[in-house]
Amino acid sequence: MMQHKHTTAFILAIFSTLTFAEHSAITPYFSIRSQGLNTPRHMSGVVQQLFTYHDKKIAGTFSGAIEYSRSFDSDEITQCLFGTKECPTVSISGSRVANRCANDWLADYFYLPTDFKSTLSFKPTIDNLLLDLNFYIDLNEWADGLYLAFYAPIVHSRWNLNMCETIEMKGTNTHAPGYFTPATLQRNDLLNNFTEYADGTVTGPITQTVGADDFTVTLFPLNKARMSQCSLNQTRAADFRVVIGYDFINKDRFLFGFQGLISGPTGNRPEGEYLFEPIIGNGHHWELGGAFQTNGIAWRSQDEEKQIILSANLSLMHLFSARQRRTFDLKGKPFSRYMLVERLGTPIGDNLKGNGIAPSAQFGNEFQPVANLSNLSVDVSATIQAEATAMLTLVCDNFSWDVGYNFWARTCENITLRDVSAFENNTKWALKGDSHVFGFDRGAAGAGPLVGAVPLSATQNNATIESGTNFTSDRTIAQAILNPGIDNPQNATGDASGGASDNALSAQPDAAALTIQTSINPVFISAKDIDVCEWRTRGLSSKLFTNFSYTWKDRDGWVPYVGIGGQVEFQHNSDNCKDDCDSCISCAISQWGIWLKGGMTF
Repeated sequence: MMQHKHTTAFILAIFSTLTFAEHSAITPYFSIRSQGLNTPRHMSGVVQQLFTYHDKKIAGTFSGAIEYSRSFDSDEITQCLFGTKECPTVSISGSRVANRCANDWLADYFYLPTDFKSTLSFKPTIDNLLLDLNFYIDLNEWADGLYLAFYAPIVHSRWNLNMCETIEMKGTNTHAPGYFTPATLQRNDLLNNFTEYADGTVTGPITQTVGADDFTVTLFPLNKARMSQCSLNQTRAADFRVVIGYDFINKDRFLFGFQGLISGPTGNRPEGEYLFEPIIGNGHHWELGGAFQTNGIAWRSQDEEKQIILSANLSLMHLFSARQRRTFDLKGKPFSRYMLVERLGTPIGDNLKGNGIAPSAQFGNEFQPVANLSNLSVDVSATIQAEATAMLTLVCDNFSWDVGYNFWARTCENITLRDVSAFENNTKWALKGDSHVFGFDRGAAGAGPLVGAVPLSATQNNATIESGTNFTSDRTIAQAILNPGIDNPQNATGDASGGASDNALSAQPDAAALTIQTSINPVFISAKDIDVCEWRTRGLSSKLFTNFSYTWKDRDGWVPYVGIGGQVEFQHNSDNCKDDCDSCISCAISQWGIWLKGGMTF
């Protein structure tokens, strides 16, 4: 079969349009590469039509594919989310649990009893159902070898963290007076497990009366970076792409061309409301780039009904800055998004002082998870996404079999904060840790009836997700409740009756001699403490694919084809160890997929 210089290279645009939507790179900011176009799927099944004779000035094709894909190797996803693969679990234990492990997350942060203990395990999965619609038109009438193509994939994506909590001790302890509230915080006012905290369960404001004063302390639920107990679904168009291509070389047995590619975002933006949230599209980036492709007949039978065709292409794309919302940790404090901050403000009440000095701010009866504040608007970009594909096609009459390899890489993200208003108003926030936030006034004589509770200015800037700085192994409980590990500790005095006297404040409402400490001055968190680079990610993966197709070559005018294929993609993830903001971890997913595709050329 002879080849004409006006070859309908409609599939050239399809299989050389290098898109990255199928390649999924997870970040702990809970975004993923999209499920849109896919070079292997587009290349498969139609390369044999590249070398078909026709003398039309205008030709084209309509095509479509239905694909189902699903992730595997959930431990790798867990590693990207939690930084551990060898032991893909998280242990939770309260500050009063005996011999608690150093790596346990502190249950106190999650509105749980101090004797609570449980273990979390994860089996995250992602599956997608995709409808890929494509249109191509050959523009040889205007320029020999010129063509235009459009792609519009529609995706239904389902993400499931599959978190399982195994409770070892439900916990019966109350929280002591002063730890969260001025009076005892009863067990029935606390949550039952970490799952409730992670899913955003509300504990409600706690109102208590101490002395002559009423206090309402609000324990806000987790609103961002939540861990859903159900699968999260998203359905919408992915990225709309336009391709303009030109074949520089169009010979009897060899084609070589270049394409200009542009992608407009139609998927959803990451919002950071969930730890593992479904993302369709490419994170809402505009993309611009180019691709080179080449195809050649390595062998052809004498009757030209059997062929061996080799194909290869390379694409480079730039991801322009896109506005997203992500939930961050504090610098040097992994998973601090799940810790608690306390609100502090002015004016200073109850004549609170530390060794005679009034603090710059005082506890304002409100707790929030860090995530509620560190969910911020950011600009995200990536310098280069690259994709290379090589494929071998065996053609026998109307049948063809494709086997190929695909490599994908995306450079490290660039992330810039857009909005830090949560840290720029008059409200000040500080890490609570395991500090007591109320002291107790026994009056000028230091004995007798309780006068009332005084909010302190105690903060713990050195607290971590594993522990606060009061309840350490070398201190007894009696010592720890005096706030020895808070920032800048000074002996607290005050006057709950509203007078001007400096009465020594006790750590317990029924003890006069235990002098509690307050911070002079408290240490606040600010926008500079937000770690925008700790979990910057890049992507790297390899894919093997195959496809069987049938083409009705004997048709005139309209030539249909149909095929079935599949692929398997393997991530190349790093160990997630990084020392500074210049380094970057690699996070992608392993997945398999099968498709049914067909089309009609004209």
